[in-house]
Order: sequence, then structure tokens, then C-alpha cells
Amino acid sequence: MWTFFYANSDKDGVFTTPYPYVLSRFKITRSSLQRIVDFGTKWAENGQKVGRKWADKELTIIFTTTISGQKVGRKWAENGQIKRVKKPSIEPIEVKQIESTHLDAEDLEKIQISFRSKEKQKSDKLFPLMVEAYDEFCKQRMDMGAKMNPHQGKAMKSIILYLANQIKNKRGDIPEEQLKTEILAAWNYILGNWSKINGYYAEQIKLSQIDSNLPNLLVQLRNNKTTARDEKFANRESQIRGISFD
Repeated sequence: MWTFFYANSDKDGVFTTPYPYVLSRFKITRSSLQRIVDFGTKWAENGQKVGRKWADKELTIIFTTTISGQKVGRKWAENGQIKRVKKPSIEPIEVKQIESTHLDAEDLEKIQISFRSKEKQKSDKLFPLMVEAYDEFCKQRMDMGAKMNPHQGKAMKSIILYLANQIKNKRGDIPEEQLKTEILAAWNYILGNWSKINGYYAEQIKLSQIDSNLPNLLVQLRNNKTTARDEKFANRESQIRGISFD
């Protein structure tokens, strides 16, 4: 029963409950409960002193635990002492001072070599070079940069694939680096000679539009001829420009 009292006491060592509940739980009489409580209020062998109070049908038991006259907490380690967690000591970090920030000629040469190496690695990729050329084309034609999104990026990949197939059909199998160089040259040729493209196709400058019109664009650049569709488009454009709204 005293185990029940102790196990259900709060953090301050106080157990309070209506004593009829205890009588019902342990099936004992009130006189038996009084004898048990009175017996337990004496000093126990483990150094615990217990006090009890009866008031308004409530039983209050107060546990006070002492070791060598000092009050300690109620949670004990296996050896009877409260466990203390030792905080790890923090060792000071030694900061080495840089003797000099001066860069000599050898250091500068290493930096330049590293920069040129990174710049070369960047230029070896065909896709960004194609986009860079297209962006410059848009700036010259519209005074604003190219608008790229996943749809336009997919169109650029399709343009690269189409130009690669056309070059392979004419040149056969060639080294990959040479193929990339010729694809970029063909793309720069198309954009650089855009003024030779007439009519309807001249205004279709989105990458998705260029991808769809690429065969017709190459024909125009090769033959420098206008089609009936181009002439119709040019006539309508001329008529629209001739309208006066005054």
C-alpha cells in the first residue's frame, strides 16, 4: 500500500486522495488503514520520514527524503546519487593570421589559367552558345533580350537536332567538336542574314516559330526568292500601313 502512496505522489512528495477510495481499492476497513498509516509515519530504514493528515475524508501523506541531513530529489540513480551530466569542455580555436595578402606574378598567372579554363568549359556547351546568339539577335532586332521558357528551350533543342542532321547528310560522320562548330556557324548564318527573309516568315522570330519554319527559312536564304504567301503578306502589310486615321 505504501508503494501505491509513494508511486502516486507528486513532484513535491505529496500524496492526496479521498480515503474511501483507498478503502475500496485495497478492500480494508478504516481502522486498518489508520494502523497502516500510523505505522508508516515512523522513520524508515532508508532514511525516509513520512507525515500524514486526515481532513474531510481525505488522506494526505507527505514524503521527505534525506541523505546525511540534506534534502534531495525523489529520482535516484542505481547507486543512490543523482546523475549529473558533465558538459563537454570547449577548446579554443586557434586562428592563424595570414602573413600577407599580396599576390605575386605566379599567383596571378594561376588565377588567369583557372579563369580561362572555366571560360573554356562554359563555351564548350552548344546550347548556351546558341541561346546567347539568339539573345543578341533579339536585342539587335527588338532592342530587348530573348524570352526563354521550357517551350522555347525545347524548340532550341529541336533546331540544334535539325541542323545537326542536315550537316551530317552533307558532310557524313564528322568529329563531335567539329559538328558543334558547324551547327553554331549555321545558326549564326541564319540569324545574321535574317534581312534576306521576306514576308510572313520575317516576323516569326520566336524559337518555336523558327523551329517550325526552319526548312522554309533555309530555302529562302539559299534562293533568296519570295513565295506567293510572302507576296500576299507584303501586300496586306502595305495596305495596312497606307490607311490614314485622320
